[in-house]
Amino acid sequence: MDRDDIAREIARRDLFRRPSDHRHPPSDQLRLRASKPEYQHLFECSDSSCSKIRLRTGRTESSTSPRAGVPTGMQGDQQASSVASRHHLPESSDSGAWYEKLRERHRPERVRYLLIAESPPAPGAGDRRFFYSPTLTIDNLYRSVAQGVYGEREDVDLRDKPAVLERLRQDGFWLIDAVEYPVNKLANSARARAIEEGVPRLIERCIELAPECGVIVCHSKVYEATARALQDAGVAILHDKALPFPLGNWRARFVEGFRQALRD
Repeated sequence: MDRDDIAREIARRDLFRRPSDHRHPPSDQLRLRASKPEYQHLFECSDSSCSKIRLRTGRTESSTSPRAGVPTGMQGDQQASSVASRHHLPESSDSGAWYEKLRERHRPERVRYLLIAESPPAPGAGDRRFFYSPTLTIDNLYRSVAQGVYGEREDVDLRDKPAVLERLRQDGFWLIDAVEYPVNKLANSARARAIEEGVPRLIERCIELAPECGVIVCHSKVYEATARALQDAGVAILHDKALPFPLGNWRARFVEGFRQALRD
């Protein structure tokens, strides 16, 4: 099956939730797992990109049963509902799938610069906003990254968001999040805890993606919580000071810091 279809079916049937946050796994995580040697006794990939995945034949119910810590049955439903309620998150994975589909669509063939933001934005009642959404709205992070990369060029119209996103893809820029579910509307303590809990997975992703030039962390709180652990794991961060999230008067400082990171 196509890995996006598998992710949707896992969510629809509620077959698996990650022990770290009890959310359904996005399709990119399925691809990463299925491509690892330690999982090849379970899965087969159609190609090197694992665009399609299948379970190897001969697996028994006991060998594929959920491991400890993975909610199942009524107990799992109650636990997942509790987590969703505590973080004010929708239990449906539709929003997560929407974010990941857009993100994957803009993934470069070779990642040169890996950008790390805090999390996808909470959808709220209006139109969903996202760095990779083709519609230009408030988009503080998109505007500032585009300004940092292409703002001094006369041949790039930063208002043409689809064209700029495609150029970023071709130039090897890709953005991931430290936390894979929206936390921007949570209390500061809950946001900090979510970032801290996501550090092991973030390290794993950075190592797997292996950006050729390095990492730029696009949020000061994320930098403070993750930079040392990432560097200790051998991940190259291209700036030694935190970049503020580019809201209001902080945008100019972010753009200059971003450009300096690219120069360095």
